[in-house]
Amino acid sequence: MADMSSSQTSNSINMDTAAKKRKRGPNYTASELSVLEEEFAENRPLLESNFYDKVTQAKLKLCWQQIADKLNSVGNHFRSGIEIKEKWRQMVKKA
Repeated sequence: MADMSSSQTSNSINMDTAAKKRKRGPNYTASELSVLEEEFAENRPLLESNFYDKVTQAKLKLCWQQIADKLNSVGNHFRSGIEIKEKWRQMVKKA
């Protein structure tokens, strides 16, 4: 019986990790990237601020979500504020 439960446990672990694996989203379009650049330029003082407290963090989160909302109105795929923020970091790192 111990063999059976251990094999069932390993199978359930494999299925759990497969279920948690993140799907790759579609590539950003040129129009999405241009909106991202424009919105970042408009909000640069807040987004590049070195001052962090709870109020600033809330403002930053709201700002990234507003950028995501504008980007989602242009694109075909829903993207969250967190995804947009990560895309911006990747773009800056490549530049």
